[in-house]
Amino acid sequence: TGKTGFIGTKLVEKLLLEGHEIMDFYSNGYIDSVIHLSAIAGIHPELQDPYQHYQVNVMQTVELLEYCVIRKIPKFIFISSSAVYGNNRNRPSLETDATDMPLCHYASTKKAGELACYTYHYRYGIDITCLRLFTVYGPGQKIKMAIPLFTKSIFQGKEIEIFGDGYRDYVHVDDAVQAIIKSLDNCKGYEIYNIGSSAQTSLIELVFYLEEIIGKKAKVKYLPNQIGYAPSTWASIAKAKKELGYVPQIKIKDGLKRYVDWYRYQQDKF
Repeated sequence: TGKTGFIGTKLVEKLLLEGHEIMDFYSNGYIDSVIHLSAIAGIHPELQDPYQHYQVNVMQTVELLEYCVIRKIPKFIFISSSAVYGNNRNRPSLETDATDMPLCHYASTKKAGELACYTYHYRYGIDITCLRLFTVYGPGQKIKMAIPLFTKSIFQGKEIEIFGDGYRDYVHVDDAVQAIIKSLDNCKGYEIYNIGSSAQTSLIELVFYLEEIIGKKAKVKYLPNQIGYAPSTWASIAKAKKELGYVPQIKIKDGLKRYVDWYRYQQDKF
């Protein structure tokens, strides 16, 4: 699901290159696994529609899990989010950290999805892997996210708003796709994995790197951290490295250079 989205598009391309067959949800053909990417993604907490978030993000997940039971599909990959950690101050975040204080509806729906996955694994024996993706970025990303928005603003000479003084764990979309495929190959039992770069990049550093790459100074306005957002995120990826063989390949500066190069080519569409 979600195969036409930012991550889904890249994942489908990679799977097809590797010789896999991709089917639509509710396909009449045989499916040996489900990768569930589709969701109403993280938007500004004050703009979130609670009914829509729970109906789509939670009930669609349950519907998919029921489909797996009926069709006897043995593997299920659930795309979760680092948002489930809320304001947990343990850094870097471990998969065993508390996740019972979400700061927005998006975060709570992702946690609810993880819980539903465990119940279906326990009741029906479906092998399920939940991937807590940290801040995924790269070509094709929605313009409302930080990196696309900052890039566009610097090119156009517009003001950038920086909320708070925290940092993020940015993971390139190609590395996120690598993690999903590795989890598909190693889906056994019920497991949760952090998928990030295990590096910290502050928003100020992010702007500085973009200024260097673009060759133009940014106009910056500093504001307090927004309600609903964790001040900082940072993933421990030790478990994913050990059990999945996941090793992120793209450093933040290289990833930003790739994004800016793509943006230069596409900017007439923005």
